[in-house]
Amino acid sequence: MAYSASRLRWFVLFYYSLANMNQCLAWFSFSSVSREHAEEYFGRRLTQSTVDQLLNWGPIIGVLCFHAQTTVLQRPRGLQRGIWWGLGLLMGGNVLRCIPIAVTEASGGARPRFAESGAHYSLRPPHGPKEPSRNLLGTFLQAPPLQCTTPARSSSPPQGPVCMGSSSHSFPSPHPAPSRFSGPSSWARSPIHS
Repeated sequence: MAYSASRLRWFVLFYYSLANMNQCLAWFSFSSVSREHAEEYFGRRLTQSTVDQLLNWGPIIGVLCFHAQTTVLQRPRGLQRGIWWGLGLLMGGNVLRCIPIAVTEASGGARPRFAESGAHYSLRPPHGPKEPSRNLLGTFLQAPPLQCTTPARSSSPPQGPVCMGSSSHSFPSPHPAPSRFSGPSSWARSPIHS
């Protein structure tokens, strides 16, 4: 059986290569995380094994979705559908990653109140702002070591992006704006009371 070569094969190859290059560039901006730099932002409870686990989510999801991927690719026009799904997911993921940066730049570096007020309630640990967090999300939302090392035993006002939401105190971030992550960890003051 002879296969007929489509003239679109180079077009498909180009976009497939472009999608792979885009994915590599996206991972270069995220995967080079050292424990020391992550600890500066997220606190001492962030261990190297936690960083390694976060960096392994891509391969873990790949293994979990392998059957669905091969099922789609084996159908007629499956490669085309797979490439379009991949392009759409890459584009959507990169757009989601750019939203906090775009909002911050559009507001002239000011913190967007509408995002912070909603995030304050959704990111706060359910067991209270002064309790040490027992979940992974709360671990990441603790203040940097310069501000808060043991929030449960500290007699000072609560600090950190999660704790400050219930505090009437306002503390500036010790990190300059360009070196902060553009996400929940960059909210260094109370979103409601500052």
